[in-house]
Amino acid sequence: MGGSIATQRDVARNPRVPAAKRSMISVLVGRPSPIAIDDSPRTSVMTSDSIFEQERLETPPNLEFDASRAIAVVVGAHPRAEISDRPWANLLVRRMRTILADRGFSMEAGGPIPLVVTDVWFLNDDVLRRQPTVAIGDPAVNAASAFFANRLPCAYAIENACQLLLDPELLEPRACLWGIDDESLKLAMTRFETKWIEPFLDASEHIIED
Repeated sequence: MGGSIATQRDVARNPRVPAAKRSMISVLVGRPSPIAIDDSPRTSVMTSDSIFEQERLETPPNLEFDASRAIAVVVGAHPRAEISDRPWANLLVRRMRTILADRGFSMEAGGPIPLVVTDVWFLNDDVLRRQPTVAIGDPAVNAASAFFANRLPCAYAIENACQLLLDPELLEPRACLWGIDDESLKLAMTRFETKWIEPFLDASEHIIED
């Protein structure tokens, strides 16, 4: 495109020149053309996920966290734990919240707060370490599991597959479980849910109420 810069600017400003040509010239002379913005209403993917919406209802962003009301479900701060263990931890927390809601508790009204946390936070928070706890994951990737491994008796085990550690009397509601693979972990999780989750929450309620 020939002509001086001034001439090009004149052309770019001339309303008689087709808009497409004016836009191209504007770019060439350093005057970016207006960008068309599509402001038509759309449904955002970020707000149309049913699991997210349910969890946001249960834990609104303004929920006041009090560590003395927490039921800690602990996973390792490790990529392997994020992949293998956190989905089980999230599932367990949802189960706990459902049971507690059926019992009439509300996290917004001073009830227990089941929450997934990492081992780093758990082990460095004096209040949280005294709370009802379920550690999920192999001690190699979860320091909380390593902490409980020699402190809790074995309540359920399948050799070379999985372990569930807890005190059957639940004087202190603490549990630790892991498996050598996902199917093995599922066995330990299922055992905890079918046999221990209700008594565990009973014991947790007494501690949190005290």
